[in-house]
Amino acid sequence: MTVENNTCNNNGYSNHNGIGNLGDNFASGITCDGNSNLPANAKFQARIIGNSFINLHDGRAGEKIAIRLRNDNYANGNVNYVQNNHSSGADRHFKVDEGGSMPAVATTVTRRTINQTEIFSPTSNAEGFQMKDDTTFCVCVHDNLSGCYVKLPIAPHPGQVCRVKNLQTSTNPSSSAFVYVQPYGSVVTTIDKRFYQLKLVPSTSTGDMEESANQAATLIYEASENTWISVSDAY
Repeated sequence: MTVENNTCNNNGYSNHNGIGNLGDNFASGITCDGNSNLPANAKFQARIIGNSFINLHDGRAGEKIAIRLRNDNYANGNVNYVQNNHSSGADRHFKVDEGGSMPAVATTVTRRTINQTEIFSPTSNAEGFQMKDDTTFCVCVHDNLSGCYVKLPIAPHPGQVCRVKNLQTSTNPSSSAFVYVQPYGSVVTTIDKRFYQLKLVPSTSTGDMEESANQAATLIYEASENTWISVSDAY
């Protein structure tokens, strides 16, 4: 199957193929699934090339996914070519399900949305938040909560930069009002190749002068080392 040079606008608006029937809308753009009755001489499963996805909706997937590979591996032609696609505003630009066939190339989907900011406002201790793939800056705004955490993008692109800020707002702050930053997903699971979370310390200043840090972290995804690199941890 070849899907090439399409503009997909307003996809994933509905999650059914008739009242009372669930459909196969497992992505907001293109989904590949199935491995039955494939010919023995097949050279590839799918070629998804030069497509554009805008105004995405959740559909049945529960999140906005531009391109998704759900199909299982098989013996012959176990390759998907996914190249030169573009999407805007997706939660996940490219997703490969567990057991799904990996693409033959590293360049899959170019993100058109840049410099997206997300605000995470937890209301209880140890709440978590998943950053979208497009997000470059996530602010955790809270009033003296402890143990809340932010998960880095699931499918980062090489060289992607993300910043996370512990914005603790209490005038009577606790020194234990930490925010944790965690890598997430099957692509990358560590920070600096050995840490599974990074702790952002809250400010303990009580007056109108900031004398200690509501810390922030800057992290860069280094694909060659398959890890997030922490390059700063400061105000």
